[in-house]
Amino acid sequence: MLDELKFNPIPIPSNGGIITYTDVKSTIKEALYAPNSWPLTSELIYYVQTRNATVLGSSEVYSTVKSYGLSASLTSSSNEVESGIRCSDKAASASMSDVLPYSNVRASLSRIASDGANTDMRCAQWNKKMYAKERYTGDFDVKTPHPVLVLSNRYDSSTPLAAAKNLTATFEGSVLLEQNGYGHTTLSVPSLCTAKVVRAYFSNGTLPAEGTICEIDVPLFTNLTYADVWPKSFQAGL
Repeated sequence: MLDELKFNPIPIPSNGGIITYTDVKSTIKEALYAPNSWPLTSELIYYVQTRNATVLGSSEVYSTVKSYGLSASLTSSSNEVESGIRCSDKAASASMSDVLPYSNVRASLSRIASDGANTDMRCAQWNKKMYAKERYTGDFDVKTPHPVLVLSNRYDSSTPLAAAKNLTATFEGSVLLEQNGYGHTTLSVPSLCTAKVVRAYFSNGTLPAEGTICEIDVPLFTNLTYADVWPKSFQAGL
């Protein structure tokens, strides 16, 4: 479907626009952050596959898809803040030949997220006068005043479980709580188990046992929310 869109975008006669490869791929990438958006995203994919210009051209669908497509564009201003922070902290210039090997490896690892390498291209040409003066250049092998609780979903499209494990290995005494769920951060899918662990940590500093895995309480492709699955006794302030 994505390969077809590269060379045959979907024309939208009602507004004179088009739905492109970048629009759809960026929308899918954004949806991976929030599982509660997957039902609607599945419908979108169906309408793209059937090239339904009527639905795709409706004002709400078209504006939403286009907003994600623009955010992935090299000419968009929507990512200026993020680029300013990343590139100033990175403080490293490079040529296209330096960046391409990394971009190619990234493309081989992820069909959906590979185009995010455009950030590396921006940073490669970042003005040295704008490098951050307060950059941290040390390591993270530290002993914190109190052991750290690290949380991670098993399937996170942005911050992978492997990175959480690496972080836990460097913070002495820290413990990783793995949530068997999808989406970006453990808040993306309700889990009473995770919530209880977090509450215990902030209330009295208690850490879970090593290797603890919390299950989620909301199945995928449902309309259930926190309010549907959490008991009333477990509300803010109680």
